[in-house]
Amino acid sequence: MSRVLCLLMAVVACSGSGCKVMCHWMPQASFCQPTCVLPPEASLSQVITHLNTNIAAVNSWQSTDMSIRARQKGLPVWLSGNIAVASPRNFRLSAGILGQDAVEIGSNDNQLWFSSRETQGKVLTVGHDDISRVQHRLPIPFQPDWIIAALGVIPLNEREYEMTRTGDGNEIRLVAHGVTPAGETVQRLIVVDACRGVIMAHALYNGKGNLIAKATFGDHQLDVATGVVLPHRISLDWPEADVNLAMKLGVIEINPEILPNWSIPSNQEVINLSQIR
Repeated sequence: MSRVLCLLMAVVACSGSGCKVMCHWMPQASFCQPTCVLPPEASLSQVITHLNTNIAAVNSWQSTDMSIRARQKGLPVWLSGNIAVASPRNFRLSAGILGQDAVEIGSNDNQLWFSSRETQGKVLTVGHDDISRVQHRLPIPFQPDWIIAALGVIPLNEREYEMTRTGDGNEIRLVAHGVTPAGETVQRLIVVDACRGVIMAHALYNGKGNLIAKATFGDHQLDVATGVVLPHRISLDWPEADVNLAMKLGVIEINPEILPNWSIPSNQEVINLSQIR
C-alpha cells in the first residue's frame, strides 16, 4: 500500500492509532496536538531566548516560489513573485502578472524604494533617515526596519520588551515602545504562540494607538537542514492605505549563497523624495 493511501486512510479513520500515524507525517494538521516547546509559565527571558535561537541561525532567506493575492481598496489581484531579506536592512519583494512587472518594494543600507504600475515607470526612493518626513508621499506607509525585523533576521532585545499573556494563556504578547528619527512615538507588538513558541504576528502602532502596519504568519515549517522554523504564509497589511499582500511561499532558501542585488532598479527614472521640499 502506498504512503499516500495510508495517509488518506488515516484521515478518514482519525482516531487512536490512525491519528498518531497521520500526525507523525503531518504534525501541523489541525487535529494534531501540538508539541509545546515553551513551558506553561515561561518568563520573558525564556521566551526571548527561544525566539532568538531561531533568529540567530537566519542571517538571510529568500523564496522564488511565491504566489500573492494583492488587494488595494478592495480589488484583488493574483500575482507571482520573489521575496528576499537579509540583516540588517536588505529587503526585496517583486511581483508580476503574466510576465509583466507589477510592483517592487526594496531596501538597502541607505534607502528604500518603491515602484508599481501606479508610479508609471518611475521608482520612488527615500533615505532611511527621511522616511518619516516624506511618508505621506509613498503609496503605502512602508517601514523597512520594522518589516525586516518581522521577517525574522533581527534578534530581539529583551530589555526593550514587556510581556503579558491572553486570558486563555494561549498567546504571549511582547510590547516595546520606541521613537522614530522624526521624534514620533511608536509601539511594536509581537504575538507568540505560547505552546509552539512561534511568532504569529508583528504589529506597529503610532502614538495615538492607530495601527500602521501588521504582519501575520502561518504554516510554520521546520527546515531540517538548519533546524530553523519559518512561516510559509505571510500577510502584510497597511490599513490606512487599504493594502494587503497575502503571500504563500513554497521552497524557502535559508542563508543562500546567492542573494538579489540590493540596488535600486537602473532601468527606470528615479525620483528621490528626500530632495522634494
